[in-house]
Amino acid sequence: MVKKSLEKWQEEDAKRLKEWVDSSGLSQLEIGEKFGIGTQGMVWQYVNAKTPLNLSAIIKFSNGLKCSVVEISPTLAEELSKANIGVEGNHNNARVLHLYSLLSERDQIKVLGYMEGLSNNANDKSNSNSISPQEKKKA
Repeated sequence: MVKKSLEKWQEEDAKRLKEWVDSSGLSQLEIGEKFGIGTQGMVWQYVNAKTPLNLSAIIKFSNGLKCSVVEISPTLAEELSKANIGVEGNHNNARVLHLYSLLSERDQIKVLGYMEGLSNNANDKSNSNSISPQEKKKA
């Protein structure tokens, strides 16, 4: 299986992450264990641009390294912002991100699925509210 190369922005994210990791004074093993990233090898893959950062990992790294997501990955910070989760400033958003980062990857997937379901239900309700009475009779 041929591994896809990372995009330029992902490589730049890895460089920024490496700077934060190197300045932390912690070993990759300690970071993997303390931040819930996984093994030392997994941390190495993120830092050396072998595996692209994902939302779960970036949240764990930023919480553990005491920096904002945008300081490591402006692109993923933008993704989080678009998801209406928030990146900086709002205490409640920071708390939600922190609690989310404490979940196992399996539970994070469940939470995201649940949130998507809520979002879809809200969209369905708002769409049904915008239907005229005449259209409702036709349906």
